[in-house]
Amino acid sequence: MTQPLEKAVADLSPASLRGALDRVISRVSEIIIGRDEPIRLALTCLLAGGHLLIEDVPGVGKTTLAHTLARSLGLDFVRIQFTSDLLRHQIGTFPLPESQLDRFLMRIHIGYPDARSERALLKGKDRRDILRAMDPVIDPHKLIVLQQHCQQVHCSDALIDYVQALLDASRNSSDLRYGLSPRAGIALTHAARAWAYLAGRTMVLPEDIQSVAQSVLSHRLQGEDARHTPPDQLSRQLIQSVPIP
Repeated sequence: MTQPLEKAVADLSPASLRGALDRVISRVSEIIIGRDEPIRLALTCLLAGGHLLIEDVPGVGKTTLAHTLARSLGLDFVRIQFTSDLLRHQIGTFPLPESQLDRFLMRIHIGYPDARSERALLKGKDRRDILRAMDPVIDPHKLIVLQQHCQQVHCSDALIDYVQALLDASRNSSDLRYGLSPRAGIALTHAARAWAYLAGRTMVLPEDIQSVAQSVLSHRLQGEDARHTPPDQLSRQLIQSVPIP
């Protein structure tokens, strides 16, 4: 452990760390208005040490979310853009292969804001000006400490059984082309630990697994039928098919 990281560990109590996370969420929410769940899921993915895939239509705040999180955490932000913002049918793109999708810990959608949040965006200051004036809430050293603390959140044998039951159900489902891999199970437990930590807990609850399961599993599922059932629907069906411990 380097000297700056040792100092970060010494200076921070668990309560102050969680307070810092609350401030990060509050700060990001000033820019991404009314989208608490995508913000928490994105931060969960970061705390779990994974890569995040953000898929949505142009203009709903995908880049802004990534930029705001980076700014709040004292990290660098770089965007590489190969084409202008176009819809899929306009540029003849193709889906990522399963082997590449599986490398993303989570996938999220931001969606359109509700009427109240959209009105606040329309009447408020330019979010770019607010973002430029934003100071970091924590620094990268503290982020590493937070990630280490997330790994220490307890996940009981009963919840490991639950994760395995989800994996097993996917492998035995006639609705799916193939089942979930062990990597998917590891991703699910890591994300659940980070979600629980973000909620101020030191142990994983069944609802933590369910809260992140859609984002962790949906991009790893592909339907067997010719109707091309949406992955989000497949993951919901899978989650509902396995009893909660």
